[in-house]
Amino acid sequence: MTTVVDCAGARIGGAKRLLNEFDRYLLGSSEVDLRVIGRDRALTSYWLVRREGAARRPRRSVAMNNVSFLTAGERRTVIVHNALHFLTPAETVALGRRVHPAVHVQAQVVRRALLRADVVIVPAQSMVERITRVVPGARERLTVLHNPVSVPQARRSPPASPRFVCPIVPFSYKMLEERLAIALEAADILAAPPHRINVVIDVTASPDTFRKRAVVSHPRINFVGARTAAQVEDMVLGCSAILFPTELESFGYPLAEGRAMGVPVVGLDTPHNREVAGPALVPYPRQVAHEVAAAMFAALTAAPQADPAPFDPGRYFDCLLQRPHR
Repeated sequence: MTTVVDCAGARIGGAKRLLNEFDRYLLGSSEVDLRVIGRDRALTSYWLVRREGAARRPRRSVAMNNVSFLTAGERRTVIVHNALHFLTPAETVALGRRVHPAVHVQAQVVRRALLRADVVIVPAQSMVERITRVVPGARERLTVLHNPVSVPQARRSPPASPRFVCPIVPFSYKMLEERLAIALEAADILAAPPHRINVVIDVTASPDTFRKRAVVSHPRINFVGARTAAQVEDMVLGCSAILFPTELESFGYPLAEGRAMGVPVVGLDTPHNREVAGPALVPYPRQVAHEVAAAMFAALTAAPQADPAPFDPGRYFDCLLQRPHR
């Protein structure tokens, strides 16, 4: 066998989106000497041990789930895309119990396994900085590849009235409730003179996810619940702009979707957001209501050009599998 790919753990969020893109890529692939393992499995210590034997002595092994193979494969590649495994001391203190203790244990496994990888693929420069801070010896093995984004065939169709979409899985460490409270204050500012613009924020979560009454009962928020990747694409194509208020990200698919589809992205002005969202980013300097409001107002007239090239799925997976790019 030439290549074995482990996709265990890809059940939700960006990891699931990456697996969806991989499956789409395989539909048009002529690769016959490739075996995908771990599908629909949780990434447990039991599986990490078992997969070494399940790999059956491949020439190449690819782990899509942060933890490199230890012995399987003459050449081992790992995709590392969880910023929680490489938090700074300040972030660890600030997040506190928002990060489950198990994550810190996982981080030690991820970092040790990293030493066994020949190629480490990360989705953005910010992850290079995070990894080399704690595993400096990995620098020469790191490759930045933006996660793949398949652009839908449908054209963008902005709504008749201003509508922002916030397509973020509300994990506690993302502090989404606090960020939404600020965004809703910003929406109230836009509704008042001199703008008098009534905006709605669609959030891919249910109201019982949050506790703040100022968020749950606000008239300008619309909870649409969890959505599939295809449904999120439709929402993005039909919105005025994407609202991306979170800060701790290894990539951030909404940033990439906005750039790829030509949809403005309202987000914090950080090197990471500028790298991924590119010219689609309509930035605000701080998490302050009047500054967020100014960016939201600017986004209503922004018209970025669609730029899917940085997220080409074919190039991404050809590189991952070490195949010539078609």
